[in-house]
Amino acid sequence: MNILIAEDDVMNQLLIGIFMSNLEWHYTIVENGFLAVNACRTGSFDAIIMDIEMPALNGKEAARRIRVFNKVIPIIAFTAYANIHNNHQCTSAGMNAFIEKPATEDILRDTVIKLVAVSLLSKPESK
Repeated sequence: MNILIAEDDVMNQLLIGIFMSNLEWHYTIVENGFLAVNACRTGSFDAIIMDIEMPALNGKEAARRIRVFNKVIPIIAFTAYANIHNNHQCTSAGMNAFIEKPATEDILRDTVIKLVAVSLLSKPESK
């Protein structure tokens, strides 16, 4: 797996990096939504784990921008502000799942694997 992580908090970056290393997944960390959009446009990722509250460009707006050019990649909202309103806003922005911080390695792994499998099934076959 190759995962794009958009997270501005250094401690959360370190924790997610440890999870990714334990899972033996490749990952790229960016610290704001602008960098996430650019990385998604130029890189090849299986999924995105996106904080929704970041400086410069928040995760919800970054997801909207990514959906303009990539309708399939799973985008997972990763936030300390879990509530019905935020969940609805994330879904409306094109995010596929919502994980509350702090999350465990198992929750992240299971969510990513499930969504990547679904995205692979929904990709059109190349001819």
